[in-house]
Amino acid sequence: MSAAATLPRPAALAAPARGARATATQSLPGRSQLALAAGAFFALALLAALRFAALLEHPLLLRALAVAATASAVGAAIARTGAGGASAARRAPATAARVAILLGGGWLSLRAAGVGASLAWPGGWPALARELARGARALDGLWPYRGGAPPARLAVMAVLPATTLPAAALAFWPGHRHATARRTLAMATLLCVYLLAAVNEPGRGWQTQGTLLAASLFAWGWAWRAQRPRQLARGLVWALAAGAAALAAASPLAGSTPLLDYRAWNPFGPAYAPQGFDWDQTYGPLAWPQTSEPMVSVTSASREPLRAAALARFDGYGFVRSTAQPVRGRSTPQAARHPRWVTHARITVLALSSSQLLSPGEVLHASIAGSSPPRLGPVAPDGTVGLAAGTLAGGTRYTVTAYAPRPSAAEMRRAPRALPAAYLPYTELELPGDPHAQLSAATAAGAARIERSPYGGVYALARRLAAGAAGAYEVVARVDAFLHHGFSYYARPPRTTYPLVSFLLRERSGYCQQFSGAMALMLRMDGIPARVAAGFLPGPRDGASHSFQVTAADAHDWVEVHFAGIGWVPFDPTPARAAGGGFDLPARPRGSAAPARHAHAHAAPAGAAGGAARASAHGGGGFALAPAALLPAGALALALAGAAATLLVRARRAASRVDRRRAGPGDGVERDTRELARTLARLGVPLAAGVTLYELERQLLRSHGPDAGAYARLLRERRYGPPAHAAHASGGAGERRRLRRALARGRGPLGRVRALLALPPKRARRA
Repeated sequence: MSAAATLPRPAALAAPARGARATATQSLPGRSQLALAAGAFFALALLAALRFAALLEHPLLLRALAVAATASAVGAAIARTGAGGASAARRAPATAARVAILLGGGWLSLRAAGVGASLAWPGGWPALARELARGARALDGLWPYRGGAPPARLAVMAVLPATTLPAAALAFWPGHRHATARRTLAMATLLCVYLLAAVNEPGRGWQTQGTLLAASLFAWGWAWRAQRPRQLARGLVWALAAGAAALAAASPLAGSTPLLDYRAWNPFGPAYAPQGFDWDQTYGPLAWPQTSEPMVSVTSASREPLRAAALARFDGYGFVRSTAQPVRGRSTPQAARHPRWVTHARITVLALSSSQLLSPGEVLHASIAGSSPPRLGPVAPDGTVGLAAGTLAGGTRYTVTAYAPRPSAAEMRRAPRALPAAYLPYTELELPGDPHAQLSAATAAGAARIERSPYGGVYALARRLAAGAAGAYEVVARVDAFLHHGFSYYARPPRTTYPLVSFLLRERSGYCQQFSGAMALMLRMDGIPARVAAGFLPGPRDGASHSFQVTAADAHDWVEVHFAGIGWVPFDPTPARAAGGGFDLPARPRGSAAPARHAHAHAAPAGAAGGAARASAHGGGGFALAPAALLPAGALALALAGAAATLLVRARRAASRVDRRRAGPGDGVERDTRELARTLARLGVPLAAGVTLYELERQLLRSHGPDAGAYARLLRERRYGPPAHAAHASGGAGERRRLRRALARGRGPLGRVRALLALPPKRARRA
């Protein structure tokens, strides 16, 4: 034999013999395989497009079919342009043809999705982007979209050409360089479209869809390999067996409880459990969870407090929800009078367990998204609304339209002083020992009974603060100023018989329940309608999602004061440093500071020193992620990467064992030579047609150094040298390692991983 024998080339890289034009970079050997690949792509793209189009109320199935067919045709046309030859002069026409095919296919895909002809060309893409942005806003946060707005439906359908056409270009682009990675990315793109639709819709017909998806993936994997019919039959048998086993195991697993709840998954700790809240005021040590557990996500124009309950009854000890609402009307007339105070919020439930909907004000209208949403009860007189039965499940999305007045100080000062009779119950309170007697401080008898009760000192304080006030707003300003000076935030106040009396006259420290309860109680003693609102103060707006994240630590109480002609206006007497920076409420009331200082002088606390000492120990329950918390995530990522690499290496070794069993005596050199050819092809090292081992040795010596050239020299000596010399020249693990390092030099970490997968450490033993 001569040393000029040509290097054997693997079948996966062989080009169809078509005269002198056959090249080593052809990725689709023939028309039959191209037709099979195009058919497999069309099946997978069609399944994803139809599933995604079903997110609309009336799916545009024919348009989805047209988009999938167009993308498949574009891919086949790109593949037929060929590799374009080795020279730049031959590559340029092929590249220009592919660009033209992509532009034409893009226009056809957009037209198939419903885009107008003028907007589908590149010149109209800026206007198309504005139209799609308008459609995304028209979705109104409801997903899947069940409305009929044309811009919103177009925004949904435009996802299909934006994903299927790039996937076709990736899958069918000629050339073997990075071909496997490109086809894998194309398949992943189509699977993402399918899964995005599947997780947002009920699982109707999942058996049929799963079978079709498995068949499409099988055809996809088979289309890119020229296999023998016997292997095809064997693959079909295994695919059918796996599908039957999956269908048999899927039915018991298809329950209401997910095996993995991805909505509540927390990579830094255990999965969040549903969390409920008792909104009635208890005034003991803070019992609400002060964690970063996410409750809801809110999309709204501004940061508004989210009320879950209105505590309208003072039962002699604290403010609680009233079963008999004192007001039988709603704020709808006032909302019509002040439409600028009507706001909207889109809320997604995460870990909050509640039967009440959250709202930025008094609910005017509410709707729950979904194909079978739970039934809502009527809007209560206090402006809250809840479910007719049950609790809101995680992942539920609903939209609330609410009346949330934010008047200026001047508008509140101009509010009429006359109090409608319907709001008189909000000026009443009960005394201990007489739970059903509603007393009003506006009457002489009621004032006398309050003065003789344990709340006599609080009543005297409230009257001193209101002395000489020009109107209700000035009284509110004075009470607010009183609570913002001389009081401190403390999450663990002692339990006492009359907690608000202790808070105002002795302890002078507490949290939001004490501050809001004390303010509402004193305002009622001054004849001003007031109640306590309970819910959440949203955290800062998320820059990526543009939504407000609400955690368990954001639970809060504040005060709502009624002004005639305006409605219920929120005020927050809790110190801002404990309430996360305060609400987006009206400007801080500016009343006269003298009455507040005068009241402080007459209400010096017995335990002021203790309250001051506790002020330094307060905490808002915030959550800061320590750097050490990132270690579990890093370890998990490394473990997954290691497991994936191990599985790939084992698969390579299994394939080598199969080849070894099939090889006959004396085939070791041929097998190692074919392995070298496959390794170079996978790493993108160009090989000329008909290259010999000697020429390959010289090429690798020039391009990758002496270690790479030495490996090719060993193969040549094993093949053509005497038996004794060939045995001495048989390359071992050390030569393979040096070759791998030489081929991976300068490729970075990913390049070293690719070299490891292309040339595993363990060498196939000679047969």
